[in-house]
Amino acid sequence: MEKEPSDKKSYEISFLVNDEAGAQKIASLIRQHGGAISFESPIRNLALAYKINKETNANFGYFHFEMTPEELPTLDRNLKTSNEVVRFLIITPAFSKAKSSPTLKPRLKPLSSKPIQEISKASMPLSNEALEKKIEEILQ
Repeated sequence: MEKEPSDKKSYEISFLVNDEAGAQKIASLIRQHGGAISFESPIRNLALAYKINKETNANFGYFHFEMTPEELPTLDRNLKTSNEVVRFLIITPAFSKAKSSPTLKPRLKPLSSKPIQEISKASMPLSNEALEKKIEEILQ
């Protein structure tokens, strides 16, 4: 029984690899597990903040791809056992969530129902006499 394209979900994988061949290994693993890559970022070399496997540099890149959720654990396992892949992270990107639910709109609440002039008057410091008078009014 084949999966329909509607069963696929969008994902993003960001990764650190030893060389550009590692990025091609990730792409081939995604395709091997039935995924379709929709975007490939350029691979760039960068210095690591701390050593990983005694290495101070790695190549960083990311892909956007679609895959059935059932295949994701197998892909994850294969990436963990690959020698070319230093680190990776697979997420469901925000842009795919926005596409799936277009009815979500940000709701802005007014900070206060008081006019701005009233707020500015209330926030001004009072003199000692005015403060004492205000306290007496409240206590009565």
